Parts: sequence; structure tokens; C-alpha cells
Amino acid sequence: MTQYNSVLNTHNRMLDLVLSDINCKVEKDDLPLVPEDNYHPSLSIALKVSDFKRYRFETNLNSKCYNFKKGYQRPYIALLTETEYLDFSYKCKALIM
Repeated sequence: MTQYNSVLNTHNRMLDLVLSDINCKVEKDDLPLVPEDNYHPSLSIALKVSDFKRYRFETNLNSKCYNFKKGYQRPYIALLTETEYLDFSYKCKALIM
């Protein structure tokens, strides 16, 4: 496992760790979705999909597998549709263009 974050906060310290077994790129995000504080700058973390194809995820055949298709999903779907989400589109101008 490797630590990939090199983004420093306003006090020239790094408090947020990005640990991964897969190579990733970490940068300061210029369009944060929430207000930043002085200690934790917004981060943008990018992973290449091609890196996942050659990465071998360990499997344990003795572990229990969950079948989420059998779950009773109606209450959760109702909660998701009734929830009021904030409109972050004004923060994502690059995606709208």
C-alpha cells in the first residue's frame, strides 16, 4: 500500500492520507462541493480503469456472498426519491459545458 497525497494545507502540513494498492493521481480540487477549511483542502483523486484490469483482487471462496437482488428495496427507493438533494450543478461548470 502506498500513500499518494502530496497536497498541503494552508499551514504547509498534510493531514489527509490517500492510501491505495492501485496507482492514482491526487491533486487539489479547484471546484469543491463543500466549503474548505484551513486544515483539509478539497482533493481530486483519479484512478485509471486500465489499472483495475491487471490488478488481481483476492477472493476467498469460504466467505459468505450476499445476494442483493433478493433484498426488499422498496423502502430504500422511497427514501431516495423523497430526499431533497442540494443542487451542486453551479459548482460543476466544467461538467455542464
